[in-house]
Amino acid sequence: MQAGTVNWAFGSTYLFRVRAKNAVGFGAYSTPSLTVVMPSKPVAAPVISLTSKNMVSIVVQWTAITSNADLGNNPFLYYQLEWSAVSSFSPITNTLTGAGYSTTSFTLNKSTYPYSAATNYYFRVAVYNQAGLGPYSNTLTVFTPTVPNKMATPTAPTVTPLSIVIQWTLLTQPADYGYDAITGYTLQRCTGSTTCTSWSTIATFGPSVNSNTETYTTSNTPRGVITRY
Repeated sequence: MQAGTVNWAFGSTYLFRVRAKNAVGFGAYSTPSLTVVMPSKPVAAPVISLTSKNMVSIVVQWTAITSNADLGNNPFLYYQLEWSAVSSFSPITNTLTGAGYSTTSFTLNKSTYPYSAATNYYFRVAVYNQAGLGPYSNTLTVFTPTVPNKMATPTAPTVTPLSIVIQWTLLTQPADYGYDAITGYTLQRCTGSTTCTSWSTIATFGPSVNSNTETYTTSNTPRGVITRY
């Protein structure tokens, strides 16, 4: 058996034929072989989406590319995930690629891959095989969360000798609550007419089930003094 090296292109279609030679010359060519399609780069792109985000991590996921046709009839090697703070991906902030990236999700931990709060980050992913990198997925835009804005001053719509009803307006707009769901509120009290230097927490709450305002009734209130909330 003879072996040789020829130049060929991924994804191209080839036919082969052969003829014999003796001292007189060449004989006729054989009938061409069946069509041979050389494997190519992946031809299908994943679809990337956001799973979750918070102050410490961003989780993205994408659809798997598994069929031989989508993989360019070339064995799957790994996924390549890229992200950037620039929509054109120039420059790319980070690229994760190589044999260790064969799953269809990734958790971007802020401690390992630092990212800024209140910033747009752009993600894309592609499949890699022996021929190279396939087409990129859609671009996923993720706006990173930040801390909530300062809340409006609470009010005391009801004051009695035995209790005070404290009311405050909830943060309902994404820009106000930092683009991350509110997980709770802290209510503090301080005694003083003009300045307060010693605030104490009198109640903590989970996320409110109300739409606009929340109230809290305190019955352990100092009498005859000005208190601030």
